[in-house]
Amino acid sequence: MWKFWQPGITYGDGYDTFDFALFRSAEAYLIAAEAIVKGATGGVLGGADVYYNKLIDRAVGVGVDPQCAKNPEDITSFVTASYRATPATINIDLILDESARELFGEFNRWYDLKRTGKLIERAKKYNNWTKARGTNMAEYHLLRPIPQSEIDRSSPQILQNSGY
Repeated sequence: MWKFWQPGITYGDGYDTFDFALFRSAEAYLIAAEAIVKGATGGVLGGADVYYNKLIDRAVGVGVDPQCAKNPEDITSFVTASYRATPATINIDLILDESARELFGEFNRWYDLKRTGKLIERAKKYNNWTKARGTNMAEYHLLRPIPQSEIDRSSPQILQNSGY
């Protein structure tokens, strides 16, 4: 993944300059857009589409109409669609799609999908490993399994999450 590549750093020395992305301004814009879609008011910049499009403008340029696959679950389709938001098109799915592009390779995707109630739906629709294995995504996947070592050392004893 080229996102974190730093030229001039000797492979394996561990002395790069980028340690960890704890929080990004892009994530703040996405959180604001999500909150407004879910009913929050008082956004200084305006509606959810304005916050969302700030990221698009920074990434592709002001006035550029960015394109993505219209049906990303169909890998044989080459039909594209704009992913610039309008007040009529902004929704949680558009925000999650931009989050996937903007925060690719970072740590928070599972939490975003769980929080928004989209984990199971999107895994079944977009995750080729889930589809190929016939994985039966179920409600218990909304919780992670507790490592046996943690269960063994807990006092009072904790139980494994249901389904694992």
